[in-house]
Amino acid sequence: MDKEETYAFVDDVIRELSAMTPGPYFHIGGDEVRTLSHAQYVKFIERVQTIVNKYGKKMIGWEEIAQAHINPTTITHQWKSDSAAAAVAYGSKLILSPAQKCI
Repeated sequence: MDKEETYAFVDDVIRELSAMTPGPYFHIGGDEVRTLSHAQYVKFIERVQTIVNKYGKKMIGWEEIAQAHINPTTITHQWKSDSAAAAVAYGSKLILSPAQKCI
């Protein structure tokens, strides 16, 4: 995740999708990452957040993104754990989708 080519590709994808979608939000996913260390994941999320914001979008990501330093404009999508406190500490708004409560 330290290769600039990776971030150039991510930037290109986010730029293209942001240009095609009129809404203010961009959901990056960000869950189920098993190949990065904690430090690599945090760096990736923070860098992608900057890219998303550069194209005038507010980032949304699954609850795992609260491991990184997220901006108050970033929205954390909670669905299974109790990581809401970490997200709220950054000023993040939340989308609550408690899957086990919807079954």
